[in-house]
Amino acid sequence: MKSTFADVAYKGGGPAIVDQVAGHVDAGFSTLPSSVSFIKNGKLRALMVTDAKRSPAAPEIPTAGEVGFPEMVLITWNGVLAPSGTPAPILERLNKDVVAVMNTPEMKERMLLHAAEARTNSRDEFAKFIRDDLAKWTKLIRSAGLRSGGS
Repeated sequence: MKSTFADVAYKGGGPAIVDQVAGHVDAGFSTLPSSVSFIKNGKLRALMVTDAKRSPAAPEIPTAGEVGFPEMVLITWNGVLAPSGTPAPILERLNKDVVAVMNTPEMKERMLLHAAEARTNSRDEFAKFIRDDLAKWTKLIRSAGLRSGGS
C-alpha cells in the first residue's frame, strides 16, 4: 500500500487542531500547550514531543529521539526582547527580574498547567540561542530550496 501525504497550509495552529480533532487531516504538528487538552481527553493521540527531553506536563509522551528521530529537536519559544540601544543596566535589570519571576514556584506551576515550561538564561545565552536557532532554520530552508512566496 502506497502512502501519500499532502501538505495543508493553515492560518494558525487553532484551525489545524480543529481539523485534526474532526478527522479532516490524519496528522500534524502542533505545540503542546495548544493540543494537550485534546491529548488528555483522547481526542488526539500524541506520537512524540520534538524536544530533547520529555515534557513535565505530559511525561508519558516520548521524545522524537526515543522513537527514532534523534535529530528532530524543534521547540517553540518565547522571549523578552527590548529595542536596540536600550542601556545595558536596564537590560540587566529586566533579565534579572524576568528570570526571578519565571523561576518562582507559582509561575512554574502556572506554566505547567498550560503545558509550558519556563527555561531561563542570561542575556548572552539567550542571544546565542537565537543566533543558533536562526542558523539552524536558515540552513534547513536553504537546503530544502524553499523561498518566500511573496516576491
